[in-house]
Amino acid sequence: MVHELFISSTTVRNQINNIIRKFGCKNRTHLAIIISKNSHYSSNLFHSV
Repeated sequence: MVHELFISSTTVRNQINNIIRKFGCKNRTHLAIIISKNSHYSSNLFHSV
């Protein structure tokens, strides 16, 4: 993803951490579980990026 978007890995890590914090999750795994259980988030999360 980093090479395709011409952004640094630090930028990707920071954005993922921001999403984790906004959802109130503990880590990436917890975020994945929350998103997979809620079809509203899973269908709309990446369309807003």
